[in-house]
Amino acid sequence: MKRFKVWVLAAFVVSNMVWASCQQTPQEEPPPPPENYSLAVGEPTEAYLNGITTHTRRLVSQGKQPIIIFDLDGTLFRNGTRTKRIWLDYARANQASYPDLVWKLEKLDPLTLPYRVKTSLPGLGITDEAQTAGLMQAWVKGFFSNEYQPYDVPLQGSVEYVNNLYELGGLIVYLTGRDAPRMLQGGVKSLQDSGFPVGVHRTELMFKPDKAVEDSLFKVNVFDYIESLGEVVGCFENEPGNINSMHDRFPRAQSVFVDTNHRPEAPPVSATIPAIESFRLP
Repeated sequence: MKRFKVWVLAAFVVSNMVWASCQQTPQEEPPPPPENYSLAVGEPTEAYLNGITTHTRRLVSQGKQPIIIFDLDGTLFRNGTRTKRIWLDYARANQASYPDLVWKLEKLDPLTLPYRVKTSLPGLGITDEAQTAGLMQAWVKGFFSNEYQPYDVPLQGSVEYVNNLYELGGLIVYLTGRDAPRMLQGGVKSLQDSGFPVGVHRTELMFKPDKAVEDSLFKVNVFDYIESLGEVVGCFENEPGNINSMHDRFPRAQSVFVDTNHRPEAPPVSATIPAIESFRLP
């Protein structure tokens, strides 16, 4: 009889445990980790470009706003043609004093112009101190102005690539170290004349408020604002320090180093950031 009572008690306890477990609220599934939009280094150019395109299309289909950040000089544009035009205008205006200067400058290849443009002059046979000083004064005045920006040439494939992202619903952010007081009008004209979307819905054009502001500091200081506009899926920059900062601030985005030219004293590009030379797709 005692053994029977023990069995009954045990059965009662077990049944209550089973009942209690059935009444427990099922635990919610943990949210999935945020998606990473980047690929490893070593893929072909089209893998990075097409990956950003794919993520842009998918986020738009989910009702989200994808953002793609582009620098201008050395990223979407080659500006060596701007420099060559400035120098040729100076040479033509001073042809009486320097009759062979135009001929020498005509030999300049604007697509291979180094970042420190002055270093290209001796290779063209321009070693006279007065000529060099005059050319550099003209360059400083003209390069950072509205007048000569329309002579920039878009990097191969850049116009088509940016327009495709825009047409898919991406928000295009042009984040440049150019300053608004001296260069905004020329920058807008250059973008418009080249066929980039600008001045319309889902485009942001960010110029420095003053030339004295350091480029990298200006860009870092607007990252929070950019992030408030949506979800950053891609970043393109030709300056190693700037693309490193973007990669640090937007670690899930696909950061891409555009390997054209940059400051000689720049830090190395992070080993986890891939590089491209153009936006050309096969």
